[in-house]
Amino acid sequence: MQDAYNAYPNDETDIKRALFFAEQAHVWQVRVYDNTPYIAHVLAVAKDVVHYQDKALLLAAILHDVSNAGVPRKDVYIQFGEEVWFLVDALTKEELWYYMHPELAFQDKIEKLLWWSFMDSRVLLLKIADKEHNLKNLNLLDPSQQIRMTFETQALYLPLKRILWADTTSSIAAITQAWKAFRQKHNVSDVSSLKYVVYNYTFQNFDEHQFQSMYT
Repeated sequence: MQDAYNAYPNDETDIKRALFFAEQAHVWQVRVYDNTPYIAHVLAVAKDVVHYQDKALLLAAILHDVSNAGVPRKDVYIQFGEEVWFLVDALTKEELWYYMHPELAFQDKIEKLLWWSFMDSRVLLLKIADKEHNLKNLNLLDPSQQIRMTFETQALYLPLKRILWADTTSSIAAITQAWKAFRQKHNVSDVSSLKYVVYNYTFQNFDEHQFQSMYT
């Protein structure tokens, strides 16, 4: 994490505190398919977002899986504040509701993620970094997991990357503007419609040639 310390010399204490928090949350966890310590995945995701020069995003990357490891969501909120907690909570898989307003529930994790992205596009940057590191180990997963992850990537995360990185500067401001412009262009204001539009962004032109090329 030396890159993080160099990028945020005045925030080294916060980074170390987040690293310690994550290490404690994942202390007994290993990646089942390659038997590596889970914290290695956390550090890889953090390294992938450090160049955005956004402290909250970096801390959220370090902490992004602690709730999935059993840490109560409120602990992240208390320890690291609302901004970091919001980004972390977007990636919490098992709880399909908003921590502050539990009556606001979602049908699936995709709808939850997209709802969070209405408020803050950084949740998509964090999720894409998480997904890209997981894809590097795709060949180690069992066939059913490979199929699920491949389809999810093709249907959602690849079109999201095309949308978000429409501007080559790739700054958070440019990415946020690209995401807002896409939603305005397609006149979507709710997560169900947005999910359909993003899925259709990939599959509307998915023809037999593309299907065949996947296997050649």
